[in-house]
Amino acid sequence: MRGKLGPETLSYLPIIRGWLPASSARAVIDDIGKLALRQGLAADSHNNRAEPIVSDIVATTADGVGAQGLTIVGRLQAQTFVAMILLKTGYGIKDAFVIRCRSKREATNIISYARQEANSVRIDRVTAELLLEAALADGIENGHPPAPGFIDVMEACSLNQLRPQERDLQALLDHVDPHNEIQNATAAQLDRMLRNEPALDALVPFTESWFEDTGETRGIIQGSRSARTVEKRIWAFLEGRRDIWARRFLQTAIILKPAKKERLSKALAAAAFALMHKHPLQDIPLVEDIVVTTLDAGGGSLW
Repeated sequence: MRGKLGPETLSYLPIIRGWLPASSARAVIDDIGKLALRQGLAADSHNNRAEPIVSDIVATTADGVGAQGLTIVGRLQAQTFVAMILLKTGYGIKDAFVIRCRSKREATNIISYARQEANSVRIDRVTAELLLEAALADGIENGHPPAPGFIDVMEACSLNQLRPQERDLQALLDHVDPHNEIQNATAAQLDRMLRNEPALDALVPFTESWFEDTGETRGIIQGSRSARTVEKRIWAFLEGRRDIWARRFLQTAIILKPAKKERLSKALAAAAFALMHKHPLQDIPLVEDIVVTTLDAGGGSLW
């Protein structure tokens, strides 16, 4: 009402509005926008701003609870920065902030530390934007706006064109399997993809944190008297989690593909396809690994 919002700030409001679920906050943004139009405040077009140069993007694969990190290194107006973003299934963009580095060496140390993570890979900007747009849509669907610091990330990395994009399992599969090599495979070909032992062995650093740890699985483990009963019930529990794990497999496949790990990406996409098409769980080695890790993590006392 006092006219203290400048054009630069106003220019972000339509973008931020698109990140929010229907809420009082979104209604306030709409009111501000209408007021700005009535007062004749022109929006900043961003045309005169310096564009950042992004030199490196590192992503971790999603862990067992769907948490995933992105690290972006860039340079804007002679200053090096590192943007850190945490994505989490069900929350969207859980945390985000920008570190303004005192020197290029400081940025190099940060990115080197990120690369040392066992499940980290370098990705391209297109893949990073796909992950961020999907996370924005995930946040809206579950009533969680992105972390406030994401505005700083958006500005530093010139991500103001991002829009929430909900992508179902089929859309993710089409992205990682554009020529339908997996989707048109015969039963024998699919089985070979699922049981590609060199690929499965190479995937271990990326999948070793994949297991179920929910109130239901803890109840199964604590309330069963024999290891055989526990295992049978965990398999049954996973039958209802097909879509969740298919998405986890595809998210990881999408990251590994531009990182030149095609064989690993294909194994994950094949497992996701098998889950989506009701392939028996016991015939999908990656799911068997999840069962074993779940049992090891929660039911060691039974053995």
